[in-house]
Amino acid sequence: MAPYRGNGITRRPLSDGASSDQEMKRREALWELCHSEIVYTLDHLLVLKEVFFDTLRNIQQMGHLQNIDPHTLFCNVEELVKVSRKLIVNNITK
Repeated sequence: MAPYRGNGITRRPLSDGASSDQEMKRREALWELCHSEIVYTLDHLLVLKEVFFDTLRNIQQMGHLQNIDPHTLFCNVEELVKVSRKLIVNNITK
């Protein structure tokens, strides 16, 4: 998986009703939060989960590296991916 570098995602245009400076700043801050979450999810969490965590589990299913506990090593990476995806979907698709 290639790292995400912001290609293909653009800011949403402000609606006609969002003319105040405060509203524009609020929307810009929300967009920055969502954009940062997308970059973090794609560049870090998904790579960690798909390249390392899932690979270790597959190797263990073959009977190797049984002494390594994936949940101790990777803690809550699966839950972090779920929460990040939910945040992205809930805020980008609206």
